[in-house]
Amino acid sequence: MALGSTLTASAQSADDPARRALIARATEMAIAIQHDDYRQRLLLAFMHSLPRAGAQTEAEALARSQPDPAVRARMLTELAGSAAGTGDVTLATRLANEVAGQLDSTGDPVAHAPLRAALATVFAQIGASDRALNMALAIPGAEARVETLNDMAPYLADPDRFRAALAALLQLRDDPTLTAPLSVDGFVMSLVQAGQVDAAIDLLGPPGNSEPSLNTVIALAEALIERGQTDAALDLRQRLGTAYLRDIATLRLLPALAEAGEGDRAAQLAEGIIAEMETTEITVDTIARLLWLVDVLPHLGLEAAMDGLQAIAVLSTDMKHAGLLADIAAEMDLLGRERLALATFSTALRLAAESDTLALQSQALVTISRGLRRAGRDITADEFLANALSLAQQSRHPLGDGSSLVYIARAQFQAGRPSEALATLSAALTAAEQYTSLGQFVILRDALQALADAT
Repeated sequence: MALGSTLTASAQSADDPARRALIARATEMAIAIQHDDYRQRLLLAFMHSLPRAGAQTEAEALARSQPDPAVRARMLTELAGSAAGTGDVTLATRLANEVAGQLDSTGDPVAHAPLRAALATVFAQIGASDRALNMALAIPGAEARVETLNDMAPYLADPDRFRAALAALLQLRDDPTLTAPLSVDGFVMSLVQAGQVDAAIDLLGPPGNSEPSLNTVIALAEALIERGQTDAALDLRQRLGTAYLRDIATLRLLPALAEAGEGDRAAQLAEGIIAEMETTEITVDTIARLLWLVDVLPHLGLEAAMDGLQAIAVLSTDMKHAGLLADIAAEMDLLGRERLALATFSTALRLAAESDTLALQSQALVTISRGLRRAGRDITADEFLANALSLAQQSRHPLGDGSSLVYIARAQFQAGRPSEALATLSAALTAAEQYTSLGQFVILRDALQALADAT
């Protein structure tokens, strides 16, 4: 039996014919991509999205159909990790043991180092801590061992195993092949989640001792704010290497500050970031800051929130960013400023109409629809969503069409219209057929992710 037939038959586990057909079609298209790298990256992504979309059997069949043993083993390992993450320990254990047995028979640890690293994390996920640690310590290369040990740390529930893994990690600090400061992120995060904040601070050490990630800084800073150590929490931002990351850390900490009774300080920090953006060149990083501001400003109280939202609205209009304005309008409406919200929605609509392409106009209308729905204006939101779909269907740019259609399908799922969303995803796949390997990779990846997120 051909793989397509196998996949179509096994798709009976999905919950309706349209979903089954979409999954089978997307999988066949992924297999047919000519570019080896894009095809392999897409198939690995499918190992996560297919099970979440109700197609676990299809995912395993797809992995086992790969003629290259290395690709097949990597896909099965990804599927094992996905299964472990969703609580299917039986499947995860079966697949991990199978791949480990194959690796043991090759006797070539260098060639399979990335696969062994991924497999070690899977064994940690399913509770096989000793096996995970032994496999991690046998991986060639200090940097690969550091990364694997940090990936494993959140799953090492047994204190003795956690301490053993941490000791093994710290021994690598002076390894001459380690080219960057030792990362301890996984262990710091685990300690914070376990409520061991002082131990996490001690492990992080003084500045220069390690380079924590943004998420690590946020987690530890929030724990310190909760303990009333606001200054120490904000000082952690200096561990981050760029002004952009420090600003994002500040923004993400504003709700915690407000909740801890530091609303005035949070408002001052937000005002400072807005004032700085008003006098500097607009970049992609600026937009990211603005998106975070829209999310966090409502935590600061009505007056501070409205002042901030109006300042951001001016910046967004200057940038001609219709989607951001729609989000601002929704927040204004939720804060009780209906007239100002409607005026801001109107500005967003004008900017959308001025977009260079139908695809961009369509995506802007989707964001406006989302903002209206957040503000409780469902009927108007539905009208904008229908208009967005019409524009995307009129567009003649394949990648823009496909990306816009996936964006619309997500909004349809969120609006409780799954049948319409599946039809829109099917149209996105049709658009993908007109494009190159890269375009197909992007659209197929995003389409299956949208389906998985909605399941």
